[in-house]
Amino acid sequence: GKHDEDVYDMMFIWYYIKEILDIIKFSRFAISDAIGSLIMWRGQVKVRDMYLPVHSAIAFVGGIYFIERPHLLPGCFFLSLAWLMLASMIHRQQNPSIWHKTNSFFYYLAVLLNMKPTTNKTVIKSMENAENAAIYEANWEHRINFSQEIGRKNRDLNYEVERIGNEKLSDEHKKKWAQKDPLTIVAENLK
Repeated sequence: GKHDEDVYDMMFIWYYIKEILDIIKFSRFAISDAIGSLIMWRGQVKVRDMYLPVHSAIAFVGGIYFIERPHLLPGCFFLSLAWLMLASMIHRQQNPSIWHKTNSFFYYLAVLLNMKPTTNKTVIKSMENAENAAIYEANWEHRINFSQEIGRKNRDLNYEVERIGNEKLSDEHKKKWAQKDPLTIVAENLK
């Protein structure tokens, strides 16, 4: 590559830390989107020209099956992990950027079964689907920035409410103690 990763350099460490933090930031939004989409039965899987709520239907039927047979908890847990990984792969496949796509499930299944995987050598043309990918990335950046701005506003409002509440409590506390003489306060504390 462009940089020698075998040589110690703090810049590389900071790049790796930034990459991990970006993944964590993205994951928070991806998980909230996935849960919202699952609960609200929004379309998740593209079939021809429309999106169908396949994952919501699977979760609904699986939930009914699991409730009736709670002894299947370990199997359902591991099946849900596999389902989560497949859903993540489908989500990555639907990214408009060709560089973010991954191999299909059947490719990895063929590798696992020691078969010769069918590799589709994708020839990427210059700037292929770049406009859609840029729009997709811009939407994510806007969403993250908007969420961070809302978080800052909420934090500032909570700070202001807490400050006003503390001032009010402080004023009430001063009034309460100002009205009583010291001997009455000591007598109340001894009771």
